[in-house]
Amino acid sequence: MFGLFLLVFSVFLLLADTMFLTYTVFRFILNKDVILPRFTGGIVLSLVLNLISIVDEELARKLHESKAVKPYSVSPFMSGGRVIFPPKSSFTHLYAGRMYSFRACFIGGLARTILEAFSILPEGSVKLMNADMYISEVEVKSLSFREIKPVEASGEGDVKVVFLTPTRFAVRRSKPMRKPKFSLFPAPERLFHSIVHHWNSFAGDRVSEQKFIDWVIDNVYEVDYHTRSCSVDIGKGRKAVGFTGYVIYRIEGSKSKRDFALKLLRYAEYVNVGNAKSMGLGVVRIEKPVK
Repeated sequence: MFGLFLLVFSVFLLLADTMFLTYTVFRFILNKDVILPRFTGGIVLSLVLNLISIVDEELARKLHESKAVKPYSVSPFMSGGRVIFPPKSSFTHLYAGRMYSFRACFIGGLARTILEAFSILPEGSVKLMNADMYISEVEVKSLSFREIKPVEASGEGDVKVVFLTPTRFAVRRSKPMRKPKFSLFPAPERLFHSIVHHWNSFAGDRVSEQKFIDWVIDNVYEVDYHTRSCSVDIGKGRKAVGFTGYVIYRIEGSKSKRDFALKLLRYAEYVNVGNAKSMGLGVVRIEKPVK
């Protein structure tokens, strides 16, 4: 059955006449309890890259070492469709026998590689710490960039962006420096620059980033927000300081530009936003505000 799915998926790749993305949700159970760090995005990313290396070790190495915009992103582990992100000073406790999940988004043909890895792995051979991980279901959704639909805004043009995992935005300095600088507030121009830059790295229909950001500065602004800063361990002794919470933006201006901005927000739900989005920072959910 899985082989048939891969065949159909391969035909889809051959027929595609434009760049596309594949959104996957992997559901699994464990045979033992495991205790993990509060933020598990780095663990999920390592798991995904290890799976890719089963099929193509050189590809996995290049993906890991590349400094270019990454054609993939993951979420931390999830329960009931919600990201697991415990309170400060807590750990992530996954229990044996319970259903959990993680999601991964791949741009281009990467999805086929990881799905092929699952098709050849013996049951129980995927490990999480000292536990066996049994993948019970893989949900796959593939669509071209042209097929991405805008999110829905309120009658006033408002959208609510919920930042589910720590988020931060890289800020360009006036001159190169070794230590990066980050912003902990999602000003509209920073949020949309993060998304449109990622879009332009892969989409066939590129847009002028500067012209679009100039439009954002003139037509998009905050009408409500509630955010809080947080610090998480992202592995190898590194910490990331970011924020979680929500911001409600009002988007005005021409319909075509508004529709594109809303389309970018849908894209952001797939690929995440901000710095280190590939490892699960900057996971967002877009909502229509309720008065």
